[in-house]
Amino acid sequence: MAYTCECRSLVFEHCMAGGQSFVRRYDRSAPSPSIMESPRMRVVDAMALWRQLMNGEAR
Repeated sequence: MAYTCECRSLVFEHCMAGGQSFVRRYDRSAPSPSIMESPRMRVVDAMALWRQLMNGEAR
């Protein structure tokens, strides 16, 4: 598992279990925080998504 800094209002977390992986997004900028998750995918695909997020290339 990997995650971005908890000191920010927008936090990403890369979760892996049972051969599957996903990216979770916590948005704490609003009074009511929201949590969104990517679809479950192969670990290699989620790692590519994680790299894109960290490099500012994901959409």
